[in-house]
This record gives sequence, structure tokens and C-alpha cells, in this order.
Amino acid sequence: MPEAPKKQAAGRGWWPSVETEVEAKGAAHQGAGAAVFVASVTALFSVLAIFNIRILPGFSPLSLVDAGLFAIIAWRVYRMSRAWALVGLLGYVGERAYSIYAHGAAATAGWVVGVIILLGFVNGVRGTFAYRKLSAPGSVAV
Repeated sequence: MPEAPKKQAAGRGWWPSVETEVEAKGAAHQGAGAAVFVASVTALFSVLAIFNIRILPGFSPLSLVDAGLFAIIAWRVYRMSRAWALVGLLGYVGERAYSIYAHGAAATAGWVVGVIILLGFVNGVRGTFAYRKLSAPGSVAV
């Protein structure tokens, strides 16, 4: 009986368990949430760039395309797409790497938030792959 609270507590947080379909779905939804956050912030700074308000370097009106892509990623990861979860993770890592390359130290200012978002995308990949494995016919929870 004392094991149940520990198991439930381990299912939340930075590295959630993906041992059941429900836990895997929750982890995948973290990835969708990370993509929604990236899409929202990118859209906000892109709209500000349209009005020539430049708070952070690297945002332009063309960044709306990027925001739209991350919105699609969020929708597809929420629907448990493994491929889109990988696209989101690789896209985010690629964008952060390019931002650091192009803008140097100014791009590393939000590294704590960046790591939290990265964990969300990683959990999205973990969750979608585990969900697909657990929801397959004849699968048994580990």
C-alpha cells in the first residue's frame, strides 16, 4: 500500500514515468505544452517585430511561419504523433543552436527556461513512443 503514493508522485515533474498509457500520454502532453509555449512566444515577438519593436534579437515578421510550425507540432504531439514529436525536439534544438551561433551570448540569456522547454520536448518524444508501444494490441504495461 505505501508504494502507490511514491509511484504517483514519480509520474509528475521534470522526468515523468511512462510505464502506463496514462503516464505516457501525460509525458507527451508536456511536449505539446512546450511547443505551445514556443509558438506563443515566437508569435508574440514576431508581431512586435512587425511594429518595429525589437525586444530580443533574431525575431522578424517572418518568425510567424516558425510560430505556425510549432503550433502544428503542438497539435500533432497532443494527438500522439511520434514523428512530429521528433520534429519538435530537433527543430527546437536546431533553433537554439543557430541562435547561439548567430547571436552569441545574447541568445544564452534564457538558458534556464530553455532547458525546461527542452525537457518538455524530450518528454514529448518519450511519451509518444511509450504510448504507441503500450497501446499496441497485446502489449503489457512494464
